Amino acid sequence: MNSGSIPRIELNGTELLLLALERDGKVSDMGYKFYSDLRRANYSGDPSGDTMGHQLVEDSHDRGDLRKIWFYVSYPEDPFEGERNVQLRVYEDGHIPSTQPVEPNLFDEIVDDIDKIKRYRDYLSTIDELIDLFLEDEYRTTSRSRRRRIASKFKQSFEDSINEYFDYNNYSETELELYMNIFANLGVGIIDSGVPDTDDIDGVHEIKRTEFDNYSEDKYTVDRFFELYADHVLDIQTINQGDLANHLNYILSIRKDLPSNRSSDVESWAKPLSLIDHIREKYELA
Repeated sequence: MNSGSIPRIELNGTELLLLALERDGKVSDMGYKFYSDLRRANYSGDPSGDTMGHQLVEDSHDRGDLRKIWFYVSYPEDPFEGERNVQLRVYEDGHIPSTQPVEPNLFDEIVDDIDKIKRYRDYLSTIDELIDLFLEDEYRTTSRSRRRRIASKFKQSFEDSINEYFDYNNYSETELELYMNIFANLGVGIIDSGVPDTDDIDGVHEIKRTEFDNYSEDKYTVDRFFELYADHVLDIQTINQGDLANHLNYILSIRKDLPSNRSSDVESWAKPLSLIDHIREKYELA
């Protein structure tokens, strides 16, 4: 790299969603990229709506990677004028224009947010990125289109699990997407560190064995995802699925371990980075 060059910023889908959440933004537009004949798609809404709630957006979300997110934030004007909504347009390459003139300090704050988010990058892979690490190796005899359908089924199993724990009425689709990605990464982190016995972790309790293996109508379950990831990526051939299910249940069931200024049924998930810190400390993860 030349001494005068500017380091490139790359933001994946989890990081884009997390940045919007950190800024308390109202998502209005989302853009996806695909590995098919349809290369890109964009969807727009209004500042008060939930763009991901529409079927076309959900279909793209299932088949593509998030490459841009536009959201509105409240921006303070002078004391006599109050606040106004400003749309920020954040792209995967770190390009962040705004629709109205703002003071430089707003972008300074966003840069600080991105820097903070990047410090958690080991736990912010998208579920698609995690699946892709084993998909071709495990299903190498199947067609490319069939592999993409399998990936979608694994992803649907994670979505079903998240929906079992979070009240759909209290969360936006963008929040649930973010939580799903972080949940998958934390599960991978626990496996990589060595799944502890249930009794060795304070606050973790045994659950029914079907808690994480009964959401999918076929074999592409959350359990199977972690088995394949452990085998192909971490070179771990055997994991105790019973203990792992108990730890996954603990992660999704956290209520009061972490402070939050939000009133909801799973308060600590309103602060995803603090949640990651909590799990890393509790399980002594890297």
